[in-house]
Amino acid sequence: MDRFIIDGGTPLRGDVRISGSKNAALPILIATLLTDESCVIENVPTRLRDIRLTFRVLEAIGKRVDVSGSRVVVHANKPLKTRAPYDLVKQMRASVLVAGPLLSRFGWVRVPIPGGCAIGLRPIDIHIQGFQDLGARRVVRDRLARGLLDGRLGGRGRRSQRQSQRQVEMGGHADVMADQQVDRGAGQ
Repeated sequence: MDRFIIDGGTPLRGDVRISGSKNAALPILIATLLTDESCVIENVPTRLRDIRLTFRVLEAIGKRVDVSGSRVVVHANKPLKTRAPYDLVKQMRASVLVAGPLLSRFGWVRVPIPGGCAIGLRPIDIHIQGFQDLGARRVVRDRLARGLLDGRLGGRGRRSQRQSQRQVEMGGHADVMADQQVDRGAGQ
């Protein structure tokens, strides 16, 4: 068992600034796709590669991102696209999170299967299964995930058998939850 042994007996005093978390900031930034209003996000670790890549993904889809230190403001810039660019998505697994908000707002989405995971293959089947459970049809072909809604996303809060029998990762839940936040067609 690992442990820390601290000798000294001197009490610690002072202040420590807690920096923002990449894994918290990524889904928050992506969630700005759910609205046409400007969103201000504080304490974002803006120097990290994945965060900067997320800014580029948002801008490619149609948002404008202004950064000042650790403060980020995401603005509606032009009509959003329902396709995420492969050259950006392939670099970061978290970019699959754009699927939920775009599918929810516009009824269809086309997102390349993401890459960029240094710890190995982590499939996005939880995202896809969650969307199907909520009423979306999907086609995965040529490393593209295409989602299409027939009517409004519904779902009855049920989880698929496959989801309940395996460990579920956070991103899949965040993506499906974002998918449920707006009525189909809102913000168009």
